[in-house]
Amino acid sequence: MVYSKAYKIKKKSARFKINLLPGPVHIQDKVKKHFGRVPISHRADNFINELNHVKDMFRHITLCKNVEIGLGSGTFANDLVAGQLSIINKPGLILSNGEFGTRLIDHAKRFNLTFESVKSSWGKEFNYKKIEQKILSGRIHWIWFVHHETSTGMINDFSLLQKLAKKNNVLFCVDCISSICAVPLDLSKADFASGTSGKAIGSYPGLSFIFYRKAYTSKKISVPRYLDLNIYRKNNGIPFTSSSNLLSALSNALKYFIDDSNRFKKISMQTKWMVDQLNDIDIPVLVTGKYASPIITTVILTKKVSSKLIGEHLKSLGYHVHYKSSYLQENNWIQISSMSVYSKKHLKPMFDILKKAVKRKK
Repeated sequence: MVYSKAYKIKKKSARFKINLLPGPVHIQDKVKKHFGRVPISHRADNFINELNHVKDMFRHITLCKNVEIGLGSGTFANDLVAGQLSIINKPGLILSNGEFGTRLIDHAKRFNLTFESVKSSWGKEFNYKKIEQKILSGRIHWIWFVHHETSTGMINDFSLLQKLAKKNNVLFCVDCISSICAVPLDLSKADFASGTSGKAIGSYPGLSFIFYRKAYTSKKISVPRYLDLNIYRKNNGIPFTSSSNLLSALSNALKYFIDDSNRFKKISMQTKWMVDQLNDIDIPVLVTGKYASPIITTVILTKKVSSKLIGEHLKSLGYHVHYKSSYLQENNWIQISSMSVYSKKHLKPMFDILKKAVKRKK
């Protein structure tokens, strides 16, 4: 790939920063303030009270009665789910149409789960008839998929899959890492759902959550202590050392989210506006239509324009887009996210830069 000399990276750093990453996200000043407090013990009454308050807010947001919070990334939360499925010890079905669906398959293999899979091309919807046929076979006891596939900017059909699971008495397991606080969610009927703090919630990475209807246990099958959901449940959510700083930041980010009644609307409107800007300069996006994410857009660049160099150039000018993941560079994609919301006047110059770069290479 080649790149114009006119777009070589500036060595001096930009004076401002527009965070269009899917994580880490822009942190509100009030959230930063609480993160900077003096740490307290995870056994202290203040910590316990804050943890219970955070759980109450999650119940309000997701409608799920049970939630546990642990130190770790979204990968940790998905390992907790895999641990529960290993205890259930029955065959299941995993769906994949992107990087993070592929990772669910990897989680399952590492826990020696018995499962089938339905795969679609990245950015393409699933063959739901094929999924239904597999469920109707009677072999499937659980289904696991990514709701918001971060790697492509695609929303998979949560409602349809949940109906199929309920109708056929199949456990419903869903990775909601990029969808919690990004889109409206009802997890009241989800058997297991995973999430993390460093995405649309607007807090620091480092805490993850598992929402669940029932925690399973078995005398015959054990999982590592750190991944045993029952230990969390039996110890009121505090079986091990945790971080009061991360919890306090999360608590205030959730409060900020709940208080902002227009949050979902602002996110989707910014994404729609950015996609319109891309359409105006004839730059295609990977996912369009009903399954397009309202928060993450994958931008397809011509082979003559390097996604890595474009990403570095935009970063040098203060526009932090996602381009460093190997799956993006392999496909020559960049991603822009609305997990942080900005004014149009601050965003418009980025599209002027993209227009010039693409025009020079035609």
